[in-house]
Amino acid sequence: MNNNFSYKCLLFLSSIFFVVALNFSHEIYLNPEQEIWGFPYYSLSLINWVFLICMIAPISMMLPMSFERPSGLVLFILYLFVYLPTLVITLAVSDEPISLYWLSLGVLAVGFFVICLSVRFSRNKININFLGVSKFVDRFFILTWSVLFFILIFQYHEVMNFVGLNDIYAQRELGRSSGFLMGYVQTYFAYILSPGILAIGFNRNKYSYVFLAGVGFLTMFMIAAERSVFLMPFAIFALHFLLKKRVSHKNIIVGGIVFIALVILFSSLFHGENVFFELVALYLTFRLFAVPGAMFSQYQTVFNEIGYTFWSNVSGIRLLSKAPDGFIDIENWPQLGYVVADRILGVYSNSNANPFAYDGIAGGGVVGVFLICILISIWLFFLDKSVNEISPDFFLLVIFPVGFLMTNGSFFSVMTSFGGFFWIVFFVFIRRKNFSVYNKIFKNK
Repeated sequence: MNNNFSYKCLLFLSSIFFVVALNFSHEIYLNPEQEIWGFPYYSLSLINWVFLICMIAPISMMLPMSFERPSGLVLFILYLFVYLPTLVITLAVSDEPISLYWLSLGVLAVGFFVICLSVRFSRNKININFLGVSKFVDRFFILTWSVLFFILIFQYHEVMNFVGLNDIYAQRELGRSSGFLMGYVQTYFAYILSPGILAIGFNRNKYSYVFLAGVGFLTMFMIAAERSVFLMPFAIFALHFLLKKRVSHKNIIVGGIVFIALVILFSSLFHGENVFFELVALYLTFRLFAVPGAMFSQYQTVFNEIGYTFWSNVSGIRLLSKAPDGFIDIENWPQLGYVVADRILGVYSNSNANPFAYDGIAGGGVVGVFLICILISIWLFFLDKSVNEISPDFFLLVIFPVGFLMTNGSFFSVMTSFGGFFWIVFFVFIRRKNFSVYNKIFKNK
């Protein structure tokens, strides 16, 4: 108990260090270099810092300090990439942030606290020796991956190209899916099947599977030029390496926050003196942390003005209800990211956002933020239950992309298109007691 409390205190202190580093970066890098993307800067007053600390302290005490359940990894990702940046960026984009954002940020903190509290009730048994993938599932992954691979090659072979940083957005337009079915083919291939094959390869030391997964990630990058697809196998390998070395989860959490804070600090200080630091500042400090943090205030500004969507932009709901009056004449409906970019930045771009902004603030204001926190709690509860007796060495690797995509994607999109629902069904299906028949069939062959 004392050791756990000590780590909670270290988590709190490392979180304060992180927000100080990001606030410093906001002042010396984000505002001077990236203000066009919505980064005005106002120095935080003493009352702002007190408010910030009050928003961090209870969450740092409740955040799970273990990855024995997938909720622990997902919450750590959301805490580091969304919650902390949202607090510190939002409080620095106005000269009166408390009066503008105290209620929405307060509800976000309460909602995040509820999520952390709810996962405490989703206990599951751990079996580090049971990978959870039978020969049937093994073959299913390979066969499905192969089918989708040839579909993608047939559809996009004329536009596939390995582009540099300057041509990413042009390539992304060329590789844009032509319909919702092809969209599912792309997302399932890149974020479910390829990570699944990679996780099997790492855990079974099957290098042919690792190679196959690498081909999958590379193929999707040559089609859609998404940086997350290119970097995903490296991130999954890093997580696998730490898990195999049995590094303490507490050390990963606290050390990870401190390491990222230092990277933000040094990249912001030296971004103008060195190409390496310039790239790190652009792609890590700005894109991975600052942009998700800025979306909360930007979405609140836009949707407080034109009204809330009440989730009528969600595909299934959109079929049953019409757009609210404030959105009838908006050209980019129902793509909220384009609406926000047009209203805030005055450019044609996609200011996509995390669930707290995209589904919460845009959907129903502060009530929407709390409701989306409840939905995330329910999803994490069932996700934890679904991995009962399955090795964390496997399920953490395949859940990582889901958690990471939630830092810059709608909750409903992540659930349907990027594996949120898929993995729950998958884990339930492969549970040993439900799969003995298939094991016997294929062992006899």
